[in-house]
Amino acid sequence: MHAPGPRILIVDDSEDDTLLATARLKRALPGVAVRRVDSPESMRSALDGDDWDLVISDHAMPRFDSLGALEVLKSSGKAIPFIVYSGHYDRDQGLEALRAGVRDFVQKNDPGRLVPVVQKSLTAPAEGDFAGGARLDPVTGLAGRHWLLDQLDAGLAAWREGEARLALLRVDLDRFQRINRAFGTVTGDRLMADVAFRLKRELAACDLLARGDDDEFLCLVDRTADASAAQRRGERVLRSLDEPFVRDGNTFYVTASAGLALHPLHGANALALHEAAGRGVERARAIGINRVAIAPEPRVVTPASLAPGAVVPADELFVLAHPIVALATGRTWGVEAGVRRRHTGLAVLSPDPDSPIVPERPGVATVGQWLLDESLRLVERLRQGGVPEGRVAVNLPRSLLFDARLADDIAETLARAGQSPDGLEIEIPERWILAEPGRAEEAARRLRAAGLRLALDEFGTNYGPLAPLQRLAVDTLKLAPALVRESRQDESGEAALRGALALARAMGAAVVAVGVESVDDGEWLAELGVDRAQGPAYPPRRIETAPLLPARFDRPAAADAARATG
Repeated sequence: MHAPGPRILIVDDSEDDTLLATARLKRALPGVAVRRVDSPESMRSALDGDDWDLVISDHAMPRFDSLGALEVLKSSGKAIPFIVYSGHYDRDQGLEALRAGVRDFVQKNDPGRLVPVVQKSLTAPAEGDFAGGARLDPVTGLAGRHWLLDQLDAGLAAWREGEARLALLRVDLDRFQRINRAFGTVTGDRLMADVAFRLKRELAACDLLARGDDDEFLCLVDRTADASAAQRRGERVLRSLDEPFVRDGNTFYVTASAGLALHPLHGANALALHEAAGRGVERARAIGINRVAIAPEPRVVTPASLAPGAVVPADELFVLAHPIVALATGRTWGVEAGVRRRHTGLAVLSPDPDSPIVPERPGVATVGQWLLDESLRLVERLRQGGVPEGRVAVNLPRSLLFDARLADDIAETLARAGQSPDGLEIEIPERWILAEPGRAEEAARRLRAAGLRLALDEFGTNYGPLAPLQRLAVDTLKLAPALVRESRQDESGEAALRGALALARAMGAAVVAVGVESVDDGEWLAELGVDRAQGPAYPPRRIETAPLLPARFDRPAAADAARATG
């Protein structure tokens, strides 16, 4: 008999939001029990009637907000960790909540952080009361080092390839203890609070600042494009110290040295990044005052031919075609085309789509462009090989998808080959749409105007407003493997799947279930109304394999899967 899982009380007026959060929690916490309440009265009743391990609250609800919910919890006399999980929740609101006794806060547009924060809250020692729930620094009012490193670890756990980077900035004040010795700790503390105010003022809205050890501040630099961008943000923070401070009738000049560490370059967890940023501080001290230095890169031995940006021989590339099967008939509808590289002496690899290739073709200079070119060729090959519709879906790199010339280039290529543009379906990941809705909508508009099909990929892995998704007017909604897998595990998983199907119908889009593991699962999904499927049940093929694809899929073929993956 399994031990019961944690019991979580969710305070939220939205059933849909609760459903999505519950599905995410059940994936990570086996046996978790969840209950939703949406008013002070129902929350008091739930607290009186049951024991709970955690409370998760939305911030703004029709009858009360998260701080009101916190007061209800405090009045119950129960010391239960309390997390705010809400959209439109900025850094200053979060700090106010921490001061009030909230254990942590997570924005709903960053749902990947929910599970790591919940896991940390469930395993952390009980606070005993709410007075110091955030362990705030009494001098600056900021959260402490451990809290910020927890935030960084949660962000790293939710980070996915292709997203903007996370970085850690350590700001070490130079010789600050001399001020305490000369003017006393009261003046020193006041000056430290002034420094914290200036540093925070220069941060981006998504960044977090904490008080580190002794004379140190830590900053989580969120959503930075690259090392140069992160360094510019760090330099802007240090420029806030250029002007002198006037405190208690005295003028003080405060300088600092700052070290910067980036994920994944300098480490895969918060502790590794913290240590690397410390090495950056030492490097900054050797340069001069008020300087930011990037931590030295770790020594990693990598074959020169696999280094980032290294040229890829085109003859090492091949297309791996993942069949997309119409569930009503079991027949192949088309394929999703992916690119793989067979490197001499190594296993099959997924190459960097932005790497250059040799030799180049006209208009084809990178791996991503090579995949697009091969996908256009594959449309005709499918039709010649007995797949009448001959549809090819392709997931392009961000640099190519958002290129203003992409739609015209594809249309011209198809016209020269005498092919219809609706043979190609461009997939746009949900996370890109939520991260950059304006650019995604403009890219979709251009592709749609060229007559191309559009698919919303990875649906169900992120939380965000539905409006940007619906404005894209996609032809296909592709359900994420996790959502498909959970649909057969429990009632909440099936309910989430039915909700996705209802959304697809409202958008007039077909539904593809990704990650289908057996033909039996495919048949069950067909009964629910899913149109097409892809996954292990329908093994991929290298396009050199003959025949290219079977006309009909009845049961998975293990030998085909083994050949496809090399």
